[in-house]
Amino acid sequence: NGALKESWHQIAETFDHHIQNHDDPEKARKWTVLSPPTGAGKSESIVIYGAMLSSRTKEDHPAILVVTRLIDDCNMMADRINQFGERDTAIAYHSDVSNKVSLNVLKKWPVVVITHRAYEMALDFLGHEGRIEQTWPYFHEYDRNGYLPQGSTKEYPDQNPFISRRRLVVIDECLDIVDHH
Repeated sequence: NGALKESWHQIAETFDHHIQNHDDPEKARKWTVLSPPTGAGKSESIVIYGAMLSSRTKEDHPAILVVTRLIDDCNMMADRINQFGERDTAIAYHSDVSNKVSLNVLKKWPVVVITHRAYEMALDFLGHEGRIEQTWPYFHEYDRNGYLPQGSTKEYPDQNPFISRRRLVVIDECLDIVDHH
């Protein structure tokens, strides 16, 4: 199907663009919204893209944070990336595994898959004045053989705490940005 190929090509080009421009402060802060039609395989394209990257070494992997709607989606996304990849590179992290998986190990995984709720809570806990608190750094850090880039601190105030150490952040399905009370 030509439309499907075009959608997946657009998705892969967008992912590549964000990875390549990660270190450019102006380009890194721009978000891209992709809206191919329902059934175009947006979630499946994330799986295939993540699986294709599994052949890269730890140092060369761009590192991806994938944010999915539900725990089941989170588990399925990580499992399928590992199933189709050359090696296991993805881990699912959510409330059902938080007592078994330490936040500290997430930085060792090239692909971390979390739920919308976990991401929203991490955003809620972002500190002021460049300080990051709670889970945000655990979701965004990636340890390329012991090398963790410097985050924003008193000593390095110009570092942008919102730029992930993971070169690609993909939010599958839109976040619920309006809270109803």
